[in-house]
Amino acid sequence: MVRLLSDPADFAAADDPELWKEVTANAAQHGLTQLVAFAARGRVPPREREWCDQVLTRAWRRHADNLANLEYILQLFEGEGIRSLVLKGPCLALRLFAPPFLRKTSGDLDLAVGDADLARACQTLERAGYSQLLDAEEALEFSHHIVLMHPVRPRVELHFRLSHGARGIAVDEFLGRAIPYRLPSGREVLIPDPADELLYLALHVASGRLVPFFHVYELHRMCSSAPREHLVEAVRRAERDHFLGAFWLIDMVFRLHWGEPFLPPEFPVRPPWLHWRINEKLYWAYEEWARKGAEHTLATRLWGRWLDLQTGDRPSDTWKQLRLLARFAGQQLLQKGWRNMPVGGVRPPDIPNVAPDVTPEADGSPTATPSRRSS
Repeated sequence: MVRLLSDPADFAAADDPELWKEVTANAAQHGLTQLVAFAARGRVPPREREWCDQVLTRAWRRHADNLANLEYILQLFEGEGIRSLVLKGPCLALRLFAPPFLRKTSGDLDLAVGDADLARACQTLERAGYSQLLDAEEALEFSHHIVLMHPVRPRVELHFRLSHGARGIAVDEFLGRAIPYRLPSGREVLIPDPADELLYLALHVASGRLVPFFHVYELHRMCSSAPREHLVEAVRRAERDHFLGAFWLIDMVFRLHWGEPFLPPEFPVRPPWLHWRINEKLYWAYEEWARKGAEHTLATRLWGRWLDLQTGDRPSDTWKQLRLLARFAGQQLLQKGWRNMPVGGVRPPDIPNVAPDVTPEADGSPTATPSRRSS
């Protein structure tokens, strides 16, 4: 799939019926279904071209719906004078993909609000029929966003930190550097400045443990067209906030799949304290974790936490992670008791689900196989 989506494209996967069958069976799990269908549509036989057309039609409709729902949320916030930052979603699709519905279809909308507006933003959404998935106090202590659900609309994730749960960077500074962007409707929204957006997408990839692969691909796509100084500034900000381990992880993945670095070679970067563990072996451990992660056992979750700890910048950062995990586990035991703990053990709210946002059936593709290997 990586080779098929490269520039220039390698159409070996589209020209070989057996390989094409494997690609379509795995594309949804990786979040690459629309991109694969668009890239291969002109090379596959009529029956497979029909599948491509079905995928792209569904994606176009989902993108239009998500954009309309984003406009609805922004209108609610504007009515209350709430300043928000639009993250990812249909807004990024409009700027990075042509046509925009090639971006992985998302089941939620991500917006960031400052501390002063967070409570009012939640109240505004609750008056519109949304309800909070987690208690706000618990989310503020352990997560980086508050999740609000609606009976018929996509869920909304209100970020008060950029990512990485309680260790994340507060949103207020990003609002201060935000830049305007005009949607097709003419509505002006705020988006992260270029360096902040690269920082956010990189941290999002790392905190999601490289799942799905689409987020890695999207970051590579953005880096390919971004001015070098924006990436250098993103690295500086990551170094300041002790997230260089996440950048080292992504650098290793870029070199593995595309043979090129993520970290700017001309910018000297202090290595994280466990940099010698951030290698191809760790990548395949992430691959194996993703394959087993859907089982939601206590063992796989502890394993995932162990993988996270290996990308800490300093011993003190690793120690903070361990203390946060212990505090969350203790709180859950006190509130629910050991017998009422969720099956599979503790799952802090800052760990995203392994399953893709769009199920293979909803996306029109065959059921995905367990493998995540994409190159």
